[in-house]
Amino acid sequence: MSTLNSTVLNAVPVNGSLLLSGLNPISIDIRTVETGWTDNRAITLASIGLMKEGIKLKPIAVGDDFRIQRTYKIAGVTGSILRAWMTIKKKEKDADASALYDGDVTITPGADGAITDASLVDGEITMYFDLPRAITAQAKPGLTYIYDIGVETDGSAIHTLEKGFVPFTRRVTITP
Repeated sequence: MSTLNSTVLNAVPVNGSLLLSGLNPISIDIRTVETGWTDNRAITLASIGLMKEGIKLKPIAVGDDFRIQRTYKIAGVTGSILRAWMTIKKKEKDADASALYDGDVTITPGADGAITDASLVDGEITMYFDLPRAITAQAKPGLTYIYDIGVETDGSAIHTLEKGFVPFTRRVTITP
């Protein structure tokens, strides 16, 4: 039986497959070779006071780095957002202190992510949240967690923009 090193020379991605020099083409899932898999969505809300519910994120493999990126399109609103947060818990009634993830972001990039467009003048705000492998490694595979994303405006108003589910799965490779 032969094995390949983690570094493959002369590898060329071709339409969802990987061609290895001297080998037959193999089909792979891009999530297995791309670092930092992302759930990227644009969500339209009729107003900032309304929330989008029931969203199911892409499954996150326990122990993987993962980014949740959002663009919210909200008509008829002015001003800006000062901060945003994302909380992931096993159960809605669990205390925030026991959350799997409780990320807080501003326009200054940090370990939890950043707000990349804070102005509501054009009707859109954009942000991302980074879940490092140290956090996702604490999740229970096969369990679906709940999450929400909220913001605070420059007028000190608090709004929950999104609420949904995060499925966690076990990866095949135990120690990459």
